[in-house]
Amino acid sequence: MDNLNYLISALAVVAVGILGYLFYLTQRLRELRRDLAALDEQRAGAPASGTPAVERPR
Repeated sequence: MDNLNYLISALAVVAVGILGYLFYLTQRLRELRRDLAALDEQRAGAPASGTPAVERPR
């Protein structure tokens, strides 16, 4: 029965770690999308540089 407690504790630690990493990835993705939107706005307001604009896939 003692080993079962260790197993449950280990699974809980792993689950918390995975949830924390998913939270980190979500925050990072939100930040990257914000940066990308700012770059798109900046590019839209910039004068033409002679190179054709390429549409970014969504």
